[in-house]
Amino acid sequence: MNKRNFVGSYQSMEHQQSNLPEADELIQIATRKCLFHLLSFLDRKLPESCAVHSFVNAAILTASPSYLVYFKRQHVSSTPAVTFSEDEFSLIVGVGMERFISSSNQETKKCWFFSAWTDDDDKNLADAYEAIDIIDWSLDAVVMHYKNHTPHPAISHFIATKQTIGHCYPCDQYVLSLKNAVHLHIREIDGVYVKSLERCHAQTVYDYWPYKEGTTVENVAKEIEELPSAGVFLKDNNKLVSWMMSHPPNGMSRLHTLQEFRRRGYAALVTQYLSKRTAQCGFVPFVNIDEENVASQKFFENMKFELFRPVHIGVAKPSEIIVLILKKNRKKYCLFLLPQMEQPQHQVAKDDGLLTLATRKCLFRLLSFLDSRLPECSAIHSFVCAALITANPSCHIYFRKAQSPSRDENEYYSLIIGIAAECFIQPNQQVKKCWTVTAWTDDDEILANAYEAIHIIDWNTDTVIMHYKFHEPHPAITNLIINKHGEEKENRMCYPSDQFYLPVNDALNLKISEMDGVYVKSLEPCHAKIVYDYWPYRESTTVDNITREIELLPSAGVFLKENDELVSWMMCHPPNGMSRLHTLEEHRRQGYAALVTQYLSKRVAQCGFVPFVNIVIENTASYKFFESMKFTFLRPIHVHYSTNNTAKIHFGVMEHQHIEHTGCENNMIQLATRKCLFRLVSFLDRKLPEACAIHSFVSAAISTANPSYRVYFRRNFVTTPPTSAKEEEDYSVIVGVSKENFIGNNEEVKKCWTITAWTDNDEKLSVAFEEIHEIDWNLDVIVIHYKHHTLHQGITHFLDGKKISGHCYPCDQYILPIKDALNLQVSETDGVYVKSLERCHAQLVYDKWPYRAGSTVESVAKEIDELPSAGVFLKTDNQLVSWMMYHLPNGMSRLHTLEEHRRRGYAALVTQYLSKRVAQCGLVPFVNIHIDNVASYTFFTSMMGFQRLCYGHCYVTNNYPS
Repeated sequence: MNKRNFVGSYQSMEHQQSNLPEADELIQIATRKCLFHLLSFLDRKLPESCAVHSFVNAAILTASPSYLVYFKRQHVSSTPAVTFSEDEFSLIVGVGMERFISSSNQETKKCWFFSAWTDDDDKNLADAYEAIDIIDWSLDAVVMHYKNHTPHPAISHFIATKQTIGHCYPCDQYVLSLKNAVHLHIREIDGVYVKSLERCHAQTVYDYWPYKEGTTVENVAKEIEELPSAGVFLKDNNKLVSWMMSHPPNGMSRLHTLQEFRRRGYAALVTQYLSKRTAQCGFVPFVNIDEENVASQKFFENMKFELFRPVHIGVAKPSEIIVLILKKNRKKYCLFLLPQMEQPQHQVAKDDGLLTLATRKCLFRLLSFLDSRLPECSAIHSFVCAALITANPSCHIYFRKAQSPSRDENEYYSLIIGIAAECFIQPNQQVKKCWTVTAWTDDDEILANAYEAIHIIDWNTDTVIMHYKFHEPHPAITNLIINKHGEEKENRMCYPSDQFYLPVNDALNLKISEMDGVYVKSLEPCHAKIVYDYWPYRESTTVDNITREIELLPSAGVFLKENDELVSWMMCHPPNGMSRLHTLEEHRRQGYAALVTQYLSKRVAQCGFVPFVNIVIENTASYKFFESMKFTFLRPIHVHYSTNNTAKIHFGVMEHQHIEHTGCENNMIQLATRKCLFRLVSFLDRKLPEACAIHSFVSAAISTANPSYRVYFRRNFVTTPPTSAKEEEDYSVIVGVSKENFIGNNEEVKKCWTITAWTDNDEKLSVAFEEIHEIDWNLDVIVIHYKHHTLHQGITHFLDGKKISGHCYPCDQYILPIKDALNLQVSETDGVYVKSLERCHAQLVYDKWPYRAGSTVESVAKEIDELPSAGVFLKTDNQLVSWMMYHLPNGMSRLHTLEEHRRRGYAALVTQYLSKRVAQCGLVPFVNIHIDNVASYTFFTSMMGFQRLCYGHCYVTNNYPS
């Protein structure tokens, strides 16, 4: 189809009537977990959604705070039972921010980049842009990418009300299918080599970028570090002469070849290389080309890109940045030219009784409001602070706006409630939820109705712990609890307490004393178990909950210098303030409690919290201790515990039981659909780095769509239907299974299954293996990768029952943190260059792989096509002399250097390069090393900076071919 016909057919579609469901009125900012759901949804809309799909993907891979994603859910009035798992959205907007230096006054300015997808109701887009009020339209530059050659009239009108002038650049979008990109063969050209760019190349890319006035060298450097890129380098001096890189939401961009090196095929080489790298990271390779740029259109058509649809790039900003951009273009299209409109006066709405769930942006406003009410509202203030710092999806903040009683405040609230969920295990082994609630209000009468309106709490099954002012709850709250949990007094308990605080300035000025024989520092996740074991109310929490609080919030511990033993500790536990103070019995009365209190108070104040504690009124010893630490009485409060007869925890008067975390789960193990894979990777993302092997397996199953990668899972069973569309999905077992065919000793085709898994209880794994029926355990070759140095007893019994014998190879798993990998500077070595492998190298890799009997050249070639890899090549003849590649689920594997080229640093070079590429794909770089392989252990830890994560093993059945 030619361009004219293509555009015509597209525009004719715009005039058709669409019968769309009503959309949810609230636009929301996506959490990290939401991003995976959005990616799953957009994956089904490809290639139409390729721009915003690549933006969401980049937001996940980079975790950059400069990438924000907003969305509206689709509301289907006829099916009120629709849940979040159905992933229906009416609008998704990606917003990226770059800072630049104004050439007129040298001030730092912001430039915002928009990309969006809607369900064809484009007029809703203007309302969405209006709702995203982090943008100062009077000062910031805004660049909008969207479909059609001209913007929707509603967008034009919206921009006209914000800006004095703007311009639109009609473009055409060209795409290369993922399948074609993955199978591209990168050709070699004499005298040059192609590889990814490094941070040191950012200045060159910036200098030749015609629109550099809207960015900085640092912005370019960050994109080079975090996203796919490509450059052609001269072999004789490593000079960069041609390049291209990813630039969301503009796709593959910044293509440039130095003038004296043009017409040599270098632009084609970087385009091929970047297209393949982009596809391997799960992006659709696409470019936006000005409709008058005939040369670029012909070039990309020769590269097998296909015209997909018309788009436009709208630029809105009344300043010199637009003038400079326009001077560099052959043609400009005046889009908005209206006088500056007078802004309507802001009017605060009266309290309409609506309780609203706070977005991240709302949290900052709430924080500003609460800040002026410190220290009285220190509990809810610290809760909102913690929600911002941790971005924990278990924390929810609700609020109700009201008209300010004075004119001093632009925004006023009548009510703010913070709630957090923790799961705990009952003695009957059922998983239950415990909700901790704190609040601020200017009218205690409305609090009970607000609690009633929070539907994510299931009052029939959940436990609720409320923190609030006064020694007793308000009568309306008492009536609510009786209605929900019955009149039985044993179902509810109230603990009158007093709240003490230390002024922030006093805390910041604390001098932390030194004590002989000990040191004080923050706790680490490895200390969660001991904190849990000594916490008298541990029946209402888990080790995982405490681990998360240690990782995300301030904490303090006193350690013996002689053996690093933890002997005293304290940590933050919103909304209870500084909590869980404990000193081991044999180390008491030595001043350690005072030391951790000092240290934690200062750390809390440095994070913007008010240091405070809640003390039960009968605890005279704690009163005296905190008064001696200069804490001051603030106000009376109470902690109210309530539950029903079926969901009790022993709170206050505890029976100290150690309850094993098992949980109840759905009996059936299921094969994951593509949509399920996104949910699984979202779940596993929260288990990193421990789950790095299975996480990389599921991610690869998504990016490659390879039918040889199968993922099975079992959900944790929930006894009641979800009470919220945002209900967390939980899993008890996830198993990744990959199949390779090979030729057996009798020339028959055999199957080799490689298995990796994650589970919350090792006992469940053998049952899951039993239910995977496509594996013939008696005939097929089996390779199992899992934690611990030996097989779990349940797996051993399972294999014995199948009459399967094999050998277990104990290994250790080592990782390089993603952030460290992204910041690697890949060194240059004289006489060689490093780049990704190509399919033509599969034979050599196969020939040198000691375990090749269980694989084929074609299997190696497919992994090279679909997954990250690295090779060192001689500049003289392009000979491959050292390599490493991704080999699921074994991580970075197949490292090899030809004998005559060893001890020259080539292994380090491919490891650096591959580690960075793996991290740019959103995977944790990891390796498995046999415990007797001292050389590899030394290489990866001492030279490459990898850290041991866990013990593991590789079990291989005896029928593995020799």
